[in-house]
Amino acid sequence: QHLLLLSGGLVSVAKSRGLPVVVTLHDYWFQCRTIQLLRPSGTRCSGPAGGWKCAGCVDIKLPYPLRLLFSPLTAPLFVYRTAYLSRQLEMADLITSPSAFVRDRFIDHGLPADRILLSDYGTADDWLAVLNPQPSTRLRFGFIGSVMHHKGIHTLVQAFNLLDSESAELHIFGDPAFSPHYYNQVQTMAVSPGIHFHGRIENDEIGRALGEIDVLIVPPIWYENSPISIHEAQLAGIPVIGSRIGGIPELVEHDRSGLLFAPGDAGDLCRQMQKFLNEPELLGRLRQGIRPPKTMEQDALEYEAVYEQLIARGDS
Repeated sequence: QHLLLLSGGLVSVAKSRGLPVVVTLHDYWFQCRTIQLLRPSGTRCSGPAGGWKCAGCVDIKLPYPLRLLFSPLTAPLFVYRTAYLSRQLEMADLITSPSAFVRDRFIDHGLPADRILLSDYGTADDWLAVLNPQPSTRLRFGFIGSVMHHKGIHTLVQAFNLLDSESAELHIFGDPAFSPHYYNQVQTMAVSPGIHFHGRIENDEIGRALGEIDVLIVPPIWYENSPISIHEAQLAGIPVIGSRIGGIPELVEHDRSGLLFAPGDAGDLCRQMQKFLNEPELLGRLRQGIRPPKTMEQDALEYEAVYEQLIARGDS
């Protein structure tokens, strides 16, 4: 599932013991040390270029002039890292990707297209038992997830500040402990009285949180893979407004099951939110366009079949 903080060498260790290996690409760790293809400035990176571009993302604790001199010297280390992890990934018997977008980024990175199986996540549904939609006279937008910069909550808060908040609310569910400085920053930005921060929620409380919103907003600025929060919202019959980035457009069909906006563009996000206020019938229409996600049981059966095929091959 992930080798972060472990070692890419675990793939070759498994292969040396004759064990089949399946690797799932949840993010970009195999080509990006910072995982998300985001530069320190917050701009998106198109790829490591063999590792040569990665030195620019090194956080070196030196005065600015010395940092400019020292940073390029680290480039060979990243070239080695990129080549090493690429070799490890190529050893896998099968590579799976939850989204076509991530699959294509790794094809661009040099992996053969026929080595990567497109297989989206299964979605747990045990929390549906506590899903109890609460009626409200206001339209309730919501965010559920990690409150971190790459998740784009600042864009969401800016957009809601622009909205006619007398007829709408924004509920943010997320743990302040992930990035306390950023959490405080977005709280300070929230000048609208309609914005409410609820802090951390446990997995078994997802149903309660979804029951308190009408529209989920997923506003990342990085190349998201296949956000679990979108799967959960769709399982609950809740439309999504999502950034037009990464794998999100594969899950949210604009004007059919949800709405899309330009990532990082608070004005565009505000316009999409305003549509729900201007068109009362939109919420119901988008609900009807939602396609239920794959269940966890279906996902398990698919992977079980893959594992059995690889074991039967016996040529790892």
